[in-house]
Amino acid sequence: MTDIQELGNINYDVQEESEIHETQQQDTEHSKPHGYEEKEESDANHWDAAKDPADPNEEIKEIEKNTNISHYRAPTRNVVTVMAYLLGVKDDMMDTVYQPDCPDLLESLQTNEESKTIRLLSMIRTSMLRNYKQIDMNLRMNLINIESMPEYINPKDVQWLRANSIEIYQANSSVNQYLPVLNKLIYDRIDNCRGLFPDWVEWKFLRSLFLMPGCYSSTSRPKASERIALKTPLDRAKAKYWSNYMYYPFQVYIDWPTDEMADNGNILYNDQKFLTLLYGTRNIEFSERGYVQDAAPETKNNIYGFIGNSRKVVLIVDCENSDVYKLYATLHNLNEEYIRKITKIILYDDSHTTPAWNMLSKYVSVPVEHVNVARVAERKSLVDIRMTAGSCQEYYENGVDSFILATSDSDCWGIVSSLPDADFLVLIEYSKCGQAIRDAMSERQIYYCALDDFSKGNIDRFKSAVFQSRLQERIDRFNAHGIWRDFDPEALVEEIFAECRFSGTEKQIARDKKIYYNRYLKNGLRLIITTDKKKARRFTLTLNES
Repeated sequence: MTDIQELGNINYDVQEESEIHETQQQDTEHSKPHGYEEKEESDANHWDAAKDPADPNEEIKEIEKNTNISHYRAPTRNVVTVMAYLLGVKDDMMDTVYQPDCPDLLESLQTNEESKTIRLLSMIRTSMLRNYKQIDMNLRMNLINIESMPEYINPKDVQWLRANSIEIYQANSSVNQYLPVLNKLIYDRIDNCRGLFPDWVEWKFLRSLFLMPGCYSSTSRPKASERIALKTPLDRAKAKYWSNYMYYPFQVYIDWPTDEMADNGNILYNDQKFLTLLYGTRNIEFSERGYVQDAAPETKNNIYGFIGNSRKVVLIVDCENSDVYKLYATLHNLNEEYIRKITKIILYDDSHTTPAWNMLSKYVSVPVEHVNVARVAERKSLVDIRMTAGSCQEYYENGVDSFILATSDSDCWGIVSSLPDADFLVLIEYSKCGQAIRDAMSERQIYYCALDDFSKGNIDRFKSAVFQSRLQERIDRFNAHGIWRDFDPEALVEEIFAECRFSGTEKQIARDKKIYYNRYLKNGLRLIITTDKKKARRFTLTLNES
């Protein structure tokens, strides 16, 4: 019988962690509440429509009814990968469950000092709760310190923390003395991990899961009076964990917002399931489904197959008829190994598009050639002509045999008809691409898929950089010429959003405006006095947010 069974009076045998995961995987489908199952198309559409009438995906679904595109959306695992790592899920489970979907993300977490700190503290805390009786007896009766219990606590973890100025060792102690110290260390440092999660997730909801309310030590070694005061909240927290042990993800400690945790299988199974459940505990609907659903594996495999079978492939982008943020999301949701096989990206741009295209080259691993097409007549764009001519040049002079076209304009057919022996794959957008051009591509057996289908959950960094660059341009103008056009901060945010052409639901746009207002204007802008070479003083604006 284990500690948890004795202390929590649980009447079942505790499984090995690998067995628990296998059971959770098998139970996941039947245990998911209605609303975040991977459903058939008609059922998924019905649920979305009922939940969010303002969802722009409604237009997509309506258009798709008459297309040959399969729009099954695969669930993402970006948020749950970070959560599982920080909560201390064991390495073998991380490799089995999350590494296949998020290898780059997991690698970045492993090299991040802040994330590793929280992970090790969480692992030690969970181990003390799971093996409470043995560890406590070793500490109090056998006088064995925590670095001498490798079966429960990896001594290298304690040593790593010490090497990074975090000392958890308590002489002549007990588990009840260790837990408040560990809790306080986590409480003081968890906000350092805010940047590991996207802006569209409520950080306060995630943050609370790492805490043990009312169980914090005010010093590195709690005094007797403080230990007495902490006893009741500690007993309550321990009892809650022990009584819900089998329902917690991989049996790691979390402070789930409800007193009892229902049997929902592995709540860290994917982002949509986890966030739907988490928001639901606060009676809030999680409606950001476009961020937690990605293109189907079939779609990605078709793209990989096209690239893999090409001798030399380039990505041609019609900037007038493509969304830069959707293209960014698509490129960052595809396997980097295949993306690097693209020889280059050629952007055919016009003065009437968003300046965000100027920044794309900084955020992709493929060389970017940016072609700005000047207009002879203001009302007539020449992008299509230049794009066709440029594609022919790539084919005949540079040996390119395959083209990925990012456009929804019917004028792209000029490229296809001009190069009958070349291979094409087209990245469209549902709302911009008419049925006639789709039918023509189907007849020509040209594979096409939609940028809309790829998860937008990874675009925060790019969007923030674009907003910041537009604000910095205004700061530079003020510092050089003393010109500041609008002193209304909300109007300034509106103006920059219009330039950047951010898209989304009203709720998403309102949330982003609030985030950027607080981050860049309220807390980022600073007015300082500087002195030039002639010792003349003047006001200078700076932007602290990087």
